[in-house]
Amino acid sequence: MALRQMRQEPNSKLLDTKVLLMAHDIPTRLFEAWSYRGIGAPSREQVDSSMSSRKAATACLTQLLGLAAHLKKTPKANLKNAMDLLSERVPELLPTEDLLQLLLKQDAFLSVEEYLDLYYTPLAPADETELVWPLPGHMFPYYH
Repeated sequence: MALRQMRQEPNSKLLDTKVLLMAHDIPTRLFEAWSYRGIGAPSREQVDSSMSSRKAATACLTQLLGLAAHLKKTPKANLKNAMDLLSERVPELLPTEDLLQLLLKQDAFLSVEEYLDLYYTPLAPADETELVWPLPGHMFPYYH
């Protein structure tokens, strides 16, 4: 629902992203609320540009799950302060800018726009007989 609303905003920063994972029936939310900070995280290690999309996504998701676990332990009263100090306190849990750039260049992942179009567009499967030529006679019994 939030993605559809952000899609309608003209300057939404989230529309220039990729969808790495979609999961259903999750018992609890990992991130309690939407919030973001601009972090210029310096690269801790060189990211190989030939890294497969699967390895890059796994590395990013591993860091994000670690970040979620870290933020889950933080009391809600201190959450805003903890968000401001993430790059100082837990830089190893933040995906590097190089890794994020690599993921954005991958064609294997859907953009938010493509994801929403795929997820909310009704299916229109073609019947096999629609693809056969000439048309079978049993479809039009009155045709001679």
